[in-house]
Parts: sequence; C-alpha cells; structure tokens
Amino acid sequence: MEYESFRKRSYYIQLIRNFFIKKDYVEVDTPVLTPFVIPESGIEIFKTSYINPVNFEQKELYLLPSPEIMMKKLLASEPGNIFQIVKSFRNGEQISSLHNPEFTMLEWYTMDFDYIDSISVIQEFLRYLLKESGRSL
Repeated sequence: MEYESFRKRSYYIQLIRNFFIKKDYVEVDTPVLTPFVIPESGIEIFKTSYINPVNFEQKELYLLPSPEIMMKKLLASEPGNIFQIVKSFRNGEQISSLHNPEFTMLEWYTMDFDYIDSISVIQEFLRYLLKESGRSL
C-alpha cells in the first residue's frame, strides 16, 4: 500500500470519528480476540490458541468477524450510543485488491432509534462524508 493510500484512509477514519463524536456517540474499543463467537453459517472464523506462560495450558480463542457481540454485551450493561472502527477477520475469503480476510469495519448502535431513524443517520452520515471530501451527490 502506498503512502497516499494511508493518508486517505487516515483522513476518512478521522471524518468518521468526527461525525459520530459530534452526534454524541462514545467511541469504544472492544476485544477482537475472544473465547466465544456467534455461529454464522456463511462465515469461517480464524482460530488460535492462547498458551499460558506459567503452566503452558492452551485455551482456544477466535478472531472476531465483527464487533457486534462485544458491542451488544457492552450495551446490555451500559446503554448509550456507541461506535467502533475495528479490525475484523473472516477466514476462507478470497484475497484480492478489493477483498481481504482482515479488514476494518465501522459498527455503531443508537439507543431508542427505529429503522426509520437509522436510515436518517445513514443519509446524514453519507452526506457529511461527501461534503467533507469535496464531493456531491
């Protein structure tokens, strides 16, 4: 990846953060390595093992394909509007210039919104990104 691509990626990630922070969402950072996953028939999971350095016991762990389960656990204990920009992992995927088994995902949750309210947030978000990047519809 060339430097200009990193620069653009950094710029857009900052725009995304700014949008959600201005809307009073809290950025969270949930684990990507976990002992459990949500079973999804169409998604293969990366498995690994944690080796305890004291007794050398091994524990099977998984790289999450989405932050969904961890974010929902957080919402169950501390309700509020949250978002996360996180690395996600999906095994058994094609690798190309547009696709990778390791990728960055934006996930957000808004309390007390229905699907119509959510559509409005998405529209506002896309308009914001277009405006801030000097583009238009």
